[in-house]
Amino acid sequence: MGVRHLLVVPLLVCAACVPSRARSGAVAIPASSNGAAHDDAELPRLLSAELGPREVTEESEGNGAAADDDASFASGRLRLEVQRDGSVEYRMSVYNPGLETITAAHVLRAQGNDAGTPVVTLFSSATMRDRYLDVRGTALVLELDGAALLEEMRRSPSSFFVNVRSTARPGGTLRGTMH
Repeated sequence: MGVRHLLVVPLLVCAACVPSRARSGAVAIPASSNGAAHDDAELPRLLSAELGPREVTEESEGNGAAADDDASFASGRLRLEVQRDGSVEYRMSVYNPGLETITAAHVLRAQGNDAGTPVVTLFSSATMRDRYLDVRGTALVLELDGAALLEEMRRSPSSFFVNVRSTARPGGTLRGTMH
């Protein structure tokens, strides 16, 4: 198990080390057109979510999710910080007593026509399996107008939720509403 953990660390470090300019989704949040400071200072830069087991429904069971009697006992917390340059830094801590293999984490829209659509990728294609996970990095904003998305997230964080996937529950093992 120690070797598997060592193989994960370089993946996370490499993902976090990619300069924000090299990522297609990193954008700057502009000032207003009259040159005055944008009301950006009034919006929170720090967003968070408490992560708990995702409820399994009959519909999600058909999508490869684990059955109700095999519920996850994992929990965690996500902290997102919108930087002044428009990049998004995150830290996710997960208590994973069932030793599930965590594979990906995304921020998704909770409302509207595109509810359930991923808008930010925290990480993907991972294989993390440990009782305590602490993952840090730079998130990838998936929308073309990243500045508008980040402003929307800061104005209305509860319109977004976090979904953490595992091999046992590919549809999601942990979820939490942003606040």
